Amino acid sequence: MAIYERNMTINYECDIVNTRKVHNHIKHDLHENGVSIQQYSGTIPEDSLFGLQKVVSKKETYDILVDSKLLCTKKYRFQAREMVDELTKNGWDARSRLNETTSTMKEVIAPSGKNVVLHFDSVQGTMQPYSYTSMYDNGVELKVTLDSYESGWELMFKITYDTHSNLMDRKDIKKALVDTPLHDMKTTQEIVSSFLGIYSSTPIETSVNCVTFVRTNTEAKCDPDTIRKVLGTSTGEEE
Repeated sequence: MAIYERNMTINYECDIVNTRKVHNHIKHDLHENGVSIQQYSGTIPEDSLFGLQKVVSKKETYDILVDSKLLCTKKYRFQAREMVDELTKNGWDARSRLNETTSTMKEVIAPSGKNVVLHFDSVQGTMQPYSYTSMYDNGVELKVTLDSYESGWELMFKITYDTHSNLMDRKDIKKALVDTPLHDMKTTQEIVSSFLGIYSSTPIETSVNCVTFVRTNTEAKCDPDTIRKVLGTSTGEEE
C-alpha cells in the first residue's frame, strides 16, 4: 500500500488593506461564488454568517463602591476584585457592581479560520462533513485552505491518494493526482485570484510551490505544466 500526497501552495502577493472588515468583505464575495471559509464543519455555511448582518454586542464593566458611593469603574473583573480586596484590607467598606450593556449594530462579518468548503455549481468532488475534504469516485481526496498574511494571501491544495497497492503504474498515479481534482482546483484558483485582484491596489504577483510526497519520504517537484493547468495558462498536453 502506498499513499501519495501532493501539496500545491499558491501565494498571492498583493496590496490589500489588512483589516478584518476588508478580509470579511473578501470572504463574503468568495462565499457568494462557491468558495466558503467554514469554521466548524465541512458543510456549506449559512449565508447569515457572511456580509452585512446585525450583530449584538455585550459589554461588561465593574463599578467599585466604597460606603455605597461610586469610586471608579474597572473594565475587567479581576481588576475590580483586586481593588475591592485591597480596599477591604485597609478598612474600607468596599464592593463591586456589575454593569451590563447591550448594543445592536450592523457590520460585515465572516467566519474565522482557513478551511474552505467548495460549492460552486460545477464542483466535482463531494464534501465530507467535518473533514473539510472533497472526495472523488476514484478515492482521491482534496483539502483546500485559504489564509491571509502580512503581504498577501495563501491558497493551498492538499491532494491525497491511497492506492491500496504498490503495483500501480506511475502514469496512473500521476493522472489521479493531477487530472482528478484539476477542475475544482482550477476553478477555485480563478475565483480566489479574481476577487483578490479586485481588492488589491496593485497587480497581484503569484508564486507556486508544488511538491509530491509518498510514504517512503521521497518527494518530487510538480512539473511546470501541472502548475500551468491549475493557473489556467497551459498551452499543451501534459506528457
